[in-house]
Amino acid sequence: MLQTQVGRAGAAFSLGYGNFLTGNCYIGGEVNLDITGSRRTEVKNDIDADDYGTTKLKTRGFVPTLALRLGGYVPSFDCIFYARVGVTFLNNHFKNTVFPNQDFGSQKITPIIGIGFEKTIANNCSIRIE
Repeated sequence: MLQTQVGRAGAAFSLGYGNFLTGNCYIGGEVNLDITGSRRTEVKNDIDADDYGTTKLKTRGFVPTLALRLGGYVPSFDCIFYARVGVTFLNNHFKNTVFPNQDFGSQKITPIIGIGFEKTIANNCSIRIE
């Protein structure tokens, strides 16, 4: 049985800078912090008649990301299309009730990739979809 807390509000803070190299070629960098609050997931480990206890997973609610954006300006849409590559830091904790002294944490730097576009809507203010 899987039990998860849902319905939490979250926020993302981003700080970045970008510039055009030559013509319509764009390069930029950014630092993001996703804040969603810590989440706990509980899984009941039943296999046939044997009971393997409950495994609990706690995911930390602060997820920092560092990324580089490479792309180009498309005049017909008046926006920048780009590819995004970088790394994010994930922080989880696992615990099993059958083996109480065998819980462990997992802090891992994970690569990310993505695509998106960004459009300026006012001076120094833009909207983007990734």
